[in-house]
Amino acid sequence: MAGLATIDASQASRAAAAAVPGSAATPILENENGNVVYSVMVTTPNGVIDVKVDAGNGTVLAQDQGDNEGRESGNEA
Repeated sequence: MAGLATIDASQASRAAAAAVPGSAATPILENENGNVVYSVMVTTPNGVIDVKVDAGNGTVLAQDQGDNEGRESGNEA
């Protein structure tokens, strides 16, 4: 999949951090419904946000509240 990405992980991390202020983890390249995207977990004061960044052009496609470890079980929408 890396051969299909035209932006690198650092660019994806910057795009995610620009969309969701916080501390961005290392981006992971994924196939999301046939599209190559970077998944970037951004830790904010209110929890973890999973930011999907288009690996072709760096556009932020989605932001989902992440809860990978069950630490934030409260629903504070």
